[in-house]
Amino acid sequence: MTDFAGRKILVTGATGDIGGATVHRLISQGADVIAGGRSVEKLEQVASATGARPVSFDLTSEDSVRDAVEGLELWGW
Repeated sequence: MTDFAGRKILVTGATGDIGGATVHRLISQGADVIAGGRSVEKLEQVASATGARPVSFDLTSEDSVRDAVEGLELWGW
């Protein structure tokens, strides 16, 4: 099992069922989660429930993704 404690991780699709479950799981394991998706309202709900940081962007737009994650030091591969 990977140690996620303190690691900054971006979860795309965080407002969906699988993405939301992933956010909850990573938060429970101590990760610093950035919850990504298109719906600002739904992202705020996820953030309120988990403590994740919401970031709104359209995954189909390279410019939108680049603008949303610019300057973030994310952990992953």
